[in-house]
Amino acid sequence: MQRSVFEVSRDILRLSCLEEMPVIKLQKLVYYSFGWYGRLTGAELFGQTFYAMKHGPVVSELLSLHAGKKTITRDLIESASDDFEDTVKESDPYYEAVLEAVLATYGKLNQWDLRDETHKEKVWIDAWESRSEERAYIDRLDVVDYFLQRDDVPRDLAMRLPEPQVTFISEMEYERIESSQGEYPSEFIRSLLGTLVS
Repeated sequence: MQRSVFEVSRDILRLSCLEEMPVIKLQKLVYYSFGWYGRLTGAELFGQTFYAMKHGPVVSELLSLHAGKKTITRDLIESASDDFEDTVKESDPYYEAVLEAVLATYGKLNQWDLRDETHKEKVWIDAWESRSEERAYIDRLDVVDYFLQRDDVPRDLAMRLPEPQVTFISEMEYERIESSQGEYPSEFIRSLLGTLVS
């Protein structure tokens, strides 16, 4: 069963050893957790809805929970998680390693620096520029695809993230493989072997 944004939020506060957090900061940490988890697994971390808003990407259901508040408490997230009927999942060291890496890299930034970072993200920019109202829908798969294709992984984050469970192949690389009639380009094979060996 897939996690919910409330479970991820609760785990972010737990791993941060905090009882509360500014709402903008939590929204951005949830976004980066979703994105980097997607890059490493090719999967969505949770099934709730992203929107591009003035202060960056937000998850609608989490926004509804903290509407009108400047900070959100772990207790409030716990109650939403209970209402959402989240089930306690078995420990997942891979998931926790992703959250810990995201927190070590982005958790030291304040909410406004995090907002500014998300304003540089193409997935947010594209949605924000195409909006007709104060918000625009961001497809979760677009977030996963965007992070899969990023070639600018922050160095300190790259050193902390667990090994990827998937290898991204661009459309151009895929077409080269398809047209090679079973003879794969040597640089592609070397890159795959490099990922397996390291």
